[in-house]
Amino acid sequence: PPLTTVRQDFGELGRDIMTTLMEILRDESSGDTPHTVPKLVVRESTARFERR
Repeated sequence: PPLTTVRQDFGELGRDIMTTLMEILRDESSGDTPHTVPKLVVRESTARFERR
């Protein structure tokens, strides 16, 4: 079956990393860490949990 996976926007992640790196090099770093939110893609390899 198609597998459930986590999708990440690597373009956004790369932009965030470069922005942070440039801020550090310019000594303008705020100390904040950017957070890229991954997306859970549920497919047929997972099922609803049913109590017995």
